[in-house]
Amino acid sequence: MLDKRLAVCASYVNKNSIAADIGTDHAYLPVYLIKNGISRFVYACDIKEGPLKAASLTVVQSGYADKISVVRSDGLDSVPLSGVTDVIVAGMGGETIAEIIGRCDYLKENKVNLILQPMTRAHTLRRFMCISGFSIKAEAAVRSGEFCYTVINAEYSPEKTNSDEYYFYTGELSNLKPDDIEYLSRLKNKLTVSGEGMKNSSDKKAKGEKNIEIANKISEFLKEGIK
Repeated sequence: MLDKRLAVCASYVNKNSIAADIGTDHAYLPVYLIKNGISRFVYACDIKEGPLKAASLTVVQSGYADKISVVRSDGLDSVPLSGVTDVIVAGMGGETIAEIIGRCDYLKENKVNLILQPMTRAHTLRRFMCISGFSIKAEAAVRSGEFCYTVINAEYSPEKTNSDEYYFYTGELSNLKPDDIEYLSRLKNKLTVSGEGMKNSSDKKAKGEKNIEIANKISEFLKEGIK
């Protein structure tokens, strides 16, 4: 059974897809996608020996070795991408995910369905995606233990990108379900604290003021949405 974070990732994977799960760890997500008839084939990918061994064991025990291929790959570099329709990159920092996406032209050329779950610096990832021509189709926050993350569903669609700094921080978190509210509330508090800390520094004053401006906009958005 998937944890809530990976379950949200799975909800964005297309039916009848050929998927690649980057940073698969124990391959729980690939097994779930096959078992529930979401994907017809999945590449379970990781770069480290330990996770690859764990993934191989999970796949064999699941009985889906004919539908899941365990691949050693640095990001998407060694994945046989021909036919891949969906790519999941979960459990990494936003900058690392951006680097993985940025060096794979196949994702743009084939408008691959992307499911991205950054553990940190989601705003950096959103900024990179938008600047690089990727459009965020949907997004959902998810609480996992003491932490709150976001899951981003995107594809290459340069005519639909957004270039607003506020959007880089909040993305498509507009449904204001409980986890969305918590995510945005935590983000608002973090931006306020960092902004106040930067205001008295001459070289960081502008950044600090921008952070506070975004925090205030989030606060107003939450007030309007929760009414």
